[in-house]
Amino acid sequence: AVRRARLLFEIGIGLEVWVSSLVKNAGSASLRVVTTSKGIALLRDRPNNEGELQAAEEEDRGNPHVWMDPENATTMMRHITEALIQVDQAHATEYRSNQASYLRKLDQLRGELSDRVKRLADRRFIAHHPAWPYFARRFGFQIVGTIQPQSGSEPSALHLHGLITTIKKERIKVVVSEIQLSQKIPELLAKETGARLVVLTTLPGGLPHTETYLDMLRYNVLQLADALDAV
Repeated sequence: AVRRARLLFEIGIGLEVWVSSLVKNAGSASLRVVTTSKGIALLRDRPNNEGELQAAEEEDRGNPHVWMDPENATTMMRHITEALIQVDQAHATEYRSNQASYLRKLDQLRGELSDRVKRLADRRFIAHHPAWPYFARRFGFQIVGTIQPQSGSEPSALHLHGLITTIKKERIKVVVSEIQLSQKIPELLAKETGARLVVLTTLPGGLPHTETYLDMLRYNVLQLADALDAV
């Protein structure tokens, strides 16, 4: 299938480490790889001393979860549309029309979700791993701490003790995990502190009612907002 393809879309930022070998093995000179994150300002993949995520510096590749911000998703979609037009100019009008229609729906949803979050008195939460900084920045949530400061690394007992202390001292209401990860440690934190565990998804289709990107965005924001309101 890859040998016959003309386009291969990737997010980039080190997420799809297998792309280069896949393209090489395909042996197709006409196959073009489109990096959809091109032009997106990245956040650092590690928090600073105050626990805040800042703009990525040159030596830091940056946090790759850019699609969790609908503004970034808009940029990514435009890359996809333009690439499709370049290889299929006969349908350029249709591609642009579909893009415009989708972006209107995305913009409307973003406004509705932002209005929901604005009504929250407390927008703070603990994250399981660094998948949420773009999402939090866009919608006005605040990540107070992260169970896994770096993807793929297990937290130390000292780190977990510090999180438990922070949750109790700062009265953090919610711990956010993801369906793609083990819930063992988030469940432990919730049990030790009385915080509510909310399981979300970073991928469409990861949970019921998240079949599309718009569905996923709506589900994540509303589930988190409702949990923060309920506690």
